[in-house]
Amino acid sequence: MVGLKLAHDDYTEQELELLKDKKNLKAKLLEQELASEEDIKALRMQHSEELSNVRSTFEREAHEIESKFEKRLHSVRNELSLNYRMELTEVEERKNKQISELMKNHEKAFSDIKNYYNDITLNNLALISSLK
Repeated sequence: MVGLKLAHDDYTEQELELLKDKKNLKAKLLEQELASEEDIKALRMQHSEELSNVRSTFEREAHEIESKFEKRLHSVRNELSLNYRMELTEVEERKNKQISELMKNHEKAFSDIKNYYNDITLNNLALISSLK
């Protein structure tokens, strides 16, 4: 009976020791879980900061590129506008020259026809005078 009592006390003592170990392990596990959660939060914060930095860098670069190409577009537009005005001026000069040449040709043709008809009229008048 005494042996049984000793075995029971020993078993109870082992059980208490195991429960204490189990409680310590659960506390350690809880502590590790909290530490892991804190690490995850820290990593998420670090990731969020890096993402924010990358986003701001990207936006800054995008604005720089946009302003660069806006300037380039403006200069190309000005250059094309200047070329357009120059070509328009050249076309107008050619048109005016062509109009001037046509007017000269028409004036010459008109004076030739006028002289021709004047000659015919004078010849006809001379013919009429000679016939009288």
